[in-house]
Amino acid sequence: MRSSVATYCRLCPASCGLVVDLDDGEVVKIRGDEANALTRGFTCVKGRHLGDFHRDPARVRRSLRRDATGRHEAIDVDTAVAEIAARLTDIVTTHGPDSVAIYLGTQAAMASLTTPFTLAFWKTIGSRTKYGPMSIDQAAKWVADGRLGRWAAGGQRFADADVWMLVGSNPLVSMQGAYSGFPIHDGMRRIDQRLRDGFRLVVVDPRRTELAARATLHLQLIPGTDAALFAGLLRVMLAEGMVDDEFCARWVPDLADLAAAVSPFTPEVTAEACGLSADDIVDAARLFGRATRGMVTSGTGPDMAPHANLAEHLLQCMNVVAGRFPRAGEPLVGAAVLGSGKRLPAQPVAPDRHWETGEPGPSGYPALNGEFPVVTLADDILRDGPGKVRALIVVGGNPIGAAPGKTRLVEAFSDIDLLVTVDPFLSETAELADYVIAPVVHLERPDTTRAYEGLMDRDFAQYTPALVAPPEGVVDDWEFFLRLAGAMGKAISVAGRTYEPGAPIPNTDEVLATFAARARVPLERVKAHEHGLLVEGLEPVLAREPDPDCLAAFDVAPADVVADLATLADETDGAAAPEPGTLLLIVRRAKEVINSTGTQLAGLVREPRNPCGVHPDDLAALGLVDGDVVSLTNEHGTIDAVVRADPTLRLGSASMTHGFGGRGSTTDPPGSGSSTNRLVSAERDLQPISGMPRLTAVRVCIELRVS
Repeated sequence: MRSSVATYCRLCPASCGLVVDLDDGEVVKIRGDEANALTRGFTCVKGRHLGDFHRDPARVRRSLRRDATGRHEAIDVDTAVAEIAARLTDIVTTHGPDSVAIYLGTQAAMASLTTPFTLAFWKTIGSRTKYGPMSIDQAAKWVADGRLGRWAAGGQRFADADVWMLVGSNPLVSMQGAYSGFPIHDGMRRIDQRLRDGFRLVVVDPRRTELAARATLHLQLIPGTDAALFAGLLRVMLAEGMVDDEFCARWVPDLADLAAAVSPFTPEVTAEACGLSADDIVDAARLFGRATRGMVTSGTGPDMAPHANLAEHLLQCMNVVAGRFPRAGEPLVGAAVLGSGKRLPAQPVAPDRHWETGEPGPSGYPALNGEFPVVTLADDILRDGPGKVRALIVVGGNPIGAAPGKTRLVEAFSDIDLLVTVDPFLSETAELADYVIAPVVHLERPDTTRAYEGLMDRDFAQYTPALVAPPEGVVDDWEFFLRLAGAMGKAISVAGRTYEPGAPIPNTDEVLATFAARARVPLERVKAHEHGLLVEGLEPVLAREPDPDCLAAFDVAPADVVADLATLADETDGAAAPEPGTLLLIVRRAKEVINSTGTQLAGLVREPRNPCGVHPDDLAALGLVDGDVVSLTNEHGTIDAVVRADPTLRLGSASMTHGFGGRGSTTDPPGSGSSTNRLVSAERDLQPISGMPRLTAVRVCIELRVS
């Protein structure tokens, strides 16, 4: 029997509305839901291929256990949970709870219950050892919060802005605009309309992205020079008085110190360092600084580059200097429909520099927001003595594919006492696991958009039932962790409810109802709207007055930032010319994948897999033509790729997508696409404090591959 059912995509936070055509319970076709009030029929190619994740022959449909020969054999979930629980209990008893670590990958956030239950399990066993992809691509944001401070009520809303500056992000492809209110739902049409109405958009990116092509001003800078650019923009703003005087008088005590620290970065010096014109730098500063409302926000671009901590601090300082934060009585970013909509104070949260007071990890790096850097994970496993990680549970991620130092990670994961992955496919990490837990996938589970409301700029919510029956041997991620805690004799508390060992396991709908207990709109009302509910007339959640005794302030010029600026000024003054025949490799998003998710599906990724984009003029200078197979080489390694002419790139740069490749020790398997991590070090060029690797603006030599 054929039917059509509305749902939404769960491959990225955009949650685009979908209509799924079913025939006897099997997915026939997926298309955008034109009746969805949030996305109005839009969906990317990933969403339209959501059914492929269910029917792909390589999907893991029963949990697996590695046998004595190293091969995986099928095992039922009950047995797997019991065996894993026994081994974890023994490890915790013998070596302490910190010897058990978790890795929460990006896909863990795509099911609203997975992350809360994973973290609750981690807390209930008493571990402090956690890793995640934030330390690979955006930990500079945590460092900036810790050194600069942050605004408790969040940022201004895109809907109210007359200007926006977006750095190293392309939400029209990535569908991620961070928690800033930048539209990721129906974004192209909405941005175009705003621009027609007089809105100004500044984009900072080495590539003329789909978003940059629409910008009022595109600063196509040399890759990796973001910190110099934002020092120069701040200098113009401060020199020309583009400052919110009242805001800074109350909350920014060291503004003069910041002005002194950025004084060497004149428009001319900055232009030379960034490969821009001085006029464009001044124009960008004025477009932003003379506006009334609007923010500077960033994606992964500046955070994966050199001087990431400094760049993120300085671009956030632009918001602070201009006072671009909601005041008391103004609406907060994000929706609150199935959430409770907590009012937050319009005041700073003081810098805490928690890494200076917390106990460092075994490799010497501190935990940032409770996470240790992934680049230390291999050493943390292979070390002897205190701090050794003896068990690792990976959910929603593939650290071997995500992080540099692949060979070392393979060695570590082959040596660890216990490796468990929750993964619907045998990723590079899952191939080495002692247990692979087979989870339900997207259309097989009910869910709500509650977890993604912070990314919405309209009061929208959607519930979806499970549309497809799951294979008999799979389990939902959240239920695996609940059952694992119970098997270890541990109670687990999530969303105000405590689950005792031996108690009946609730179904997913019952748990979703628990999470919606304090919803501003009842879950049952949301369920009644198949295409999602756009709530009209819901009172906005407003920022409240600052606490009368608030003494917090932003620290725009801490000593280490001032020292970094002085060092950067010296480097900028004596910048060496690039070596002939080399290009700066940057990371780019691809519509077909999100990180490594989707790379395993043969019908989703176009051939060739992970091509290397190069500007046509650079191709000619290198003696190459579109379609050549080339080798990219630097001091860290060599990879091969098909080269493609890409006129959107800045001259002197090349681009590839992160997340491709395989487990080969020196090369990637044929047809898998090459891993750019083979050109990156897990030991050198790491950011201070965070240990974040340099993944973009990586110098490479590109030559025709010799067969």
